[in-house]
Amino acid sequence: MIELFRHLDEVEDFYNGDSIVLAGVSAGGFGTYFYSNYLLEHTKIAKVYAIPDSGLFLADYYTPLVGAQVIKSAAIPLMKLIHENSTGFPIR
Repeated sequence: MIELFRHLDEVEDFYNGDSIVLAGVSAGGFGTYFYSNYLLEHTKIAKVYAIPDSGLFLADYYTPLVGAQVIKSAAIPLMKLIHENSTGFPIR
């Protein structure tokens, strides 16, 4: 996905537009959480609008059944797949 953003910037001057809208549903909503911060960090003047519809957001849920934050633990490998430099929650 980052390579796509680079291509859009080279071809369409992506980061100099007025606004960037990023939306996704379910797993795409999960990606929206990740990439909205990336786009905000790389934009030059555009306003970034992120519209996640669903996706995982219970990152800090703690279950006493196993004594851990199981959703957070299970999501870290997925976060690294989506954004290789991710260090976990919160996503930056």
